[in-house]
Amino acid sequence: MKKFEGVLIVSDFDGTIACDGRCSAENADAIRRFTEGGGLFTLCTGRNPAFIVETAREIGCNTLLGAYNGAILYDLFEDRIVSLKDIGVKAEEYYNIVLSRFPIHRRTSVGHRSDMTFFTDGPVEKDFFRTIDEPICKIVFHQEPELTLQMMDDLQGRDDFDVYSSADFMVEMMPKGINKGYFVREMRRRLSDRVHTTIAIGDYNNDVPMIRAADVGIAVTDGHPDAIASADLMAPPVERHTMAWLIDQLERDNI
Repeated sequence: MKKFEGVLIVSDFDGTIACDGRCSAENADAIRRFTEGGGLFTLCTGRNPAFIVETAREIGCNTLLGAYNGAILYDLFEDRIVSLKDIGVKAEEYYNIVLSRFPIHRRTSVGHRSDMTFFTDGPVEKDFFRTIDEPICKIVFHQEPELTLQMMDDLQGRDDFDVYSSADFMVEMMPKGINKGYFVREMRRRLSDRVHTTIAIGDYNNDVPMIRAADVGIAVTDGHPDAIASADLMAPPVERHTMAWLIDQLERDNI
């Protein structure tokens, strides 16, 4: 039996193992050592499939990928979506609920099955929700940090959709119950006979559900206070090659 067999690592991408959309060579090398040692590694990120699929392949993900915070499960080997959770027919209604409370945003982006559509300096274009022919997985509102805090306070705990923050200027509307924690639990279910331990690592508010859902939840030291408060362990920041630190700890049996 190889050293890391039975271990699944689910990592956030931006701010955790990547800066400016690039994973360091040190982190990529550590991921390679982990997977060669029998471990399962993947990403769960707010990024859309069009951006993250090739990057995930390059850094060595060897099981299903989570895009749009887990709303999409993507098979990197068969190059196809295996599961998709969308906001549904009420996407426009939910968008208008947010807009009625907070009408001013620098930008709004709508994440649909294949890509993101961006609307700058104004609301989403009239009839967009009725004309797009793809499921909508998330809606992102971009604004000043103070307004982000107000939106999170106002919109959390709703019965119809969930909100998370992935940066101090972003609020992400997600289908109810769909988040990175859902992704960890779904991966554990799908890989039940291959996984005995799940490890999740992230840096921001939208990573909290997966940090809590994993057997071992890890936050980076310069991360969001919510992520830090939810974590079992702390890892060095991305500039110090977070994943290289984690794999080193596993190799030394410190985790």
